[in-house]
Amino acid sequence: MEKNKLQHGMTTDKLVSDIRSIIEQGRQQAYAAANQIAVLTYWHIGRRIVEEEQHGEVRAQYGTRLIKTLAEQLAPKYGSTFSKRNLDYFRQFYLCFNDLEIVNTRVHNLTWSHFRSIIQVADPKAREWYVKEASEQMWSVRTLNRNIGTQYYGRRMACVREGLALPAPDIEVNDPLEYIKSPVVAEFLGFRKDSKYDESQLEQALIDH
Repeated sequence: MEKNKLQHGMTTDKLVSDIRSIIEQGRQQAYAAANQIAVLTYWHIGRRIVEEEQHGEVRAQYGTRLIKTLAEQLAPKYGSTFSKRNLDYFRQFYLCFNDLEIVNTRVHNLTWSHFRSIIQVADPKAREWYVKEASEQMWSVRTLNRNIGTQYYGRRMACVREGLALPAPDIEVNDPLEYIKSPVVAEFLGFRKDSKYDESQLEQALIDH
C-alpha cells in the first residue's frame, strides 16, 4: 500500500480535508452558539435594569446610580463587558428591542457588535429594517456600519417614494473567523481583554460553559 493511501483507496489528503471541514464547521457552530447566548444574556440584563428602574421615584437619577452600582459590583468579577458604559448599552438594547421573539429570530446571524451598532440608529423603523436586512443577508459588522454611516435605509426609502431605482448596499465578504476573533465572545467566556489565549482555550471555555 502506498504511503498516502488508506483502506478502500481513500488518500490521507482526502481524509485530512474531510476532517478539517468537520472541525471548521464545528468551531463555527460553537462560536455562533456562544455569541447567541451572550446576546440573549445582555438582553435579559437590560430587561432587569429597566424593570428595576421603574421602581425608582426619579427614574433618570435612579437609573444612572443603579447602573454605576451594578458596574462596580460586576466588572471586577466578570470583566469590562459589564462596565457602566456596556450596562447602559444593554439597557438601551432592551428598550430598542423589547420583543424577545424578534431578538431570537435575528440573533442567529448577528453578533452583539451588530446590535450595538443598530441601537445607535434613532429611527425605530430603520432599526428594525437594519436588523432584518443584516440578518437575512448575513452582513458583516463592517458592512452594517458602512450602510448605517451612509444612511442607506433613508436613501432607499427616498428612492421608493420617488419611484427611482434602489441604491445598492455596500457589501463586504464576511470574515469566516469573525466569531473566533471577537473579543466580545472571548470576554463573555471569561477571558479578560489583557489575557493571552489561543483557539484551544476558547474551545475549552465553550465546553465548560
